[in-house]
Amino acid sequence: MDENQIFEKVEEVFHKTFADNTPLTRDTKPGDVTAWDSMGQIRFLANLEQTFSIKFKMKDIVTFRSIGNIVDGIAKLTGQG
Repeated sequence: MDENQIFEKVEEVFHKTFADNTPLTRDTKPGDVTAWDSMGQIRFLANLEQTFSIKFKMKDIVTFRSIGNIVDGIAKLTGQG
């Protein structure tokens, strides 16, 4: 799975988690989406872990400031980054 495929899957999980159809870019951050609050972040990351069969480490989670950071983190954990 390349980074474009990871992005597409992240976008799908995002829309399901937040019931929000905001178009995403790598630069989209929590402040850009009303429903993306701290509890939403937890649900979103848990859904991503389940979708990609991965486990985020706290040291990685604290660097997630945008969709791009999340995609890069998933790519790293899946051996694509």
